[in-house]
Amino acid sequence: MHPRPAGPPPDAADQHSLKVAAGQASVTRRQQIAAGGRDSFSAGLGIFPLGITLGLVVIQADLPWWLAPALSLSAFAGSLELLLVGMMATVTPLAAVALTVLVVNFRHVGRWASSP
Repeated sequence: MHPRPAGPPPDAADQHSLKVAAGQASVTRRQQIAAGGRDSFSAGLGIFPLGITLGLVVIQADLPWWLAPALSLSAFAGSLELLLVGMMATVTPLAAVALTVLVVNFRHVGRWASSP
């Protein structure tokens, strides 16, 4: 039996680091999924009111109910989703819709250009 080194006992983080360093994966897939859920919960709380708002705007514009989830899946900018509802309700020409999509999403070009 090996003698135990002097000092305080290792805490859970140290034990996890030792296991990972030794090549033993101690984190299961279920634990990883749970950690991802905890990490993204606050973002979901922020997006929830936007989804409710989009659904209400779609219904008030007398558009079909399925348009709200379709826009959520296809347009990844919340402001664009709300703009598209108004444009669809007023039967805006496709060229104007395309130009609006380009202008609204152009704000991301600055972030893209400045990333490494």
